[in-house]
Amino acid sequence: MKKLLSFIFVTMLGGQVWAGQNYDFSSVCSSGQTLYFKITNSTEPYTVEVTYPNTLGGTYAYNEYTKPTGSVAIPESVTYEGVNYSVTRIGKSAFRKCDYLTSINIPSTVTSIGYEAFKGCTNLSIVTISNSIIEIGIDEFSDCKKLNYNKYDKAYYLGNDENPYIALIKVESTEITSCDINDNCFVIGDNAFKDCSGLTSITIPNTVKRIGNLAFYNCCNLTSATIPSTISSVGTFAFQDCNNLDYNTYNNAYYLGNGDCSYVILIAAKRDDIESCIIHSNCRAVYSRAFFNCTNLKSVSIPNSVVEIGDDAFYNCGALEKVEFESIESFCRIKYLSSYSNPMEWYHHLIIKGKEVTDLTIPETVPIIDNGAFGYCHFLTSVTITNDVNVTKSGLYFTKDDIKYRLLDKNTVSVISFDNSNFVNVVIPDVVVAGNIFEVTSINAFSYCSNLTTVIIPNSIKSIGSNSFQYCTSLTSVDIPHSVTTIGNNVFSDCNNLASVSIGSLLQR
Repeated sequence: MKKLLSFIFVTMLGGQVWAGQNYDFSSVCSSGQTLYFKITNSTEPYTVEVTYPNTLGGTYAYNEYTKPTGSVAIPESVTYEGVNYSVTRIGKSAFRKCDYLTSINIPSTVTSIGYEAFKGCTNLSIVTISNSIIEIGIDEFSDCKKLNYNKYDKAYYLGNDENPYIALIKVESTEITSCDINDNCFVIGDNAFKDCSGLTSITIPNTVKRIGNLAFYNCCNLTSATIPSTISSVGTFAFQDCNNLDYNTYNNAYYLGNGDCSYVILIAAKRDDIESCIIHSNCRAVYSRAFFNCTNLKSVSIPNSVVEIGDDAFYNCGALEKVEFESIESFCRIKYLSSYSNPMEWYHHLIIKGKEVTDLTIPETVPIIDNGAFGYCHFLTSVTITNDVNVTKSGLYFTKDDIKYRLLDKNTVSVISFDNSNFVNVVIPDVVVAGNIFEVTSINAFSYCSNLTTVIIPNSIKSIGSNSFQYCTSLTSVDIPHSVTTIGNNVFSDCNNLASVSIGSLLQR
């Protein structure tokens, strides 16, 4: 009885997070202020973002006692419960209306600054960033009336002492007709040139890695945009309503590029009725909505050069019959910005150089898979991992003996579904051999298996997820081993014939 009560207690408490609390832990930084952190990755690599302490029920995220003031130095890392977390992001509204904040030093570990992170910091005058910043924009600093920017030609930048021009934040006026972007610029921020209707041409230097969301939105007279081959990310609607742009064409698609390579960004399909597209071998990014509503598109080939596919790029492309990649490495590397960025949403067979892959081997050259891409590969039957690749966010799963297993890491898996709902008796293995040897440690499956009468749970299982056996109306008894430490909500909901649940040596009715 004691063990059963401990399950219920843990489930109800849910980790002791207080109502209204927006952070996982706090820490005093080197400049003396208390900062609040939210864990964004609880497995290696461990990461956190800076956040505000309380939910935004009202106008302020802070009260007068919790607001950081003066000069704040964001740490590169923080330690919590013995784990060292890298600080990689300043979260949405993290310092919103911290009106006595005067300067902020952001370390090189931070790559992203969230929406309105410093909105209303009316006394903020100095922001120091590094060239690792990828996502930043003017909205993050709205109403920061004292903020000192670094000006070059007709634009305002943020940076540091060594390079004042890392991020182009805004232009001096939407009336500009030209702008010389500094050669040391690494990112063009969100909304930077928005509504610059007089702008007719722009040359982006080779140092730039990202063009932000809506960066050139409604630059309606822009006819020429020179894009460097160094680009690795293009924000949503970056060139939306730039209806006079001159594009380069290749195999049913329009591109932007430069004198040496005309095909850096695939902007759009030539028509919405195309049936195939071979993306150019020098293409770096597929723009948001590039193949939006291409309902006749049946095949697409994606080269090794592509590193990002934008929001809804393949939305409503349900006719896809073939999606081909050049290598496993490139498939693992691509950043998909939304679920419909990935054409595998529609076609679930992994094709590499014309051959379907069912027995997957992750190359040693791949250190991490965090794009969730494999979540759409429905026909894998084994996974072999020979190095220490991090797969916690890979979406990788495989099927063996009608049971689907999702990889939790390179050594453990969770039961996630059951292909044969007609099965009556199920024995869950403690290990499954499918390429690697995986220990089976959790269950998140079997709901609505109405014919299931018995299930054998091994001692390797540590957790049973919410709703795992919901509507198993023929299930009469379950033995849960001592190894289980976590049970979710509604695990046996609507199991109307369930007479007993045994937890270890205890029997509860």
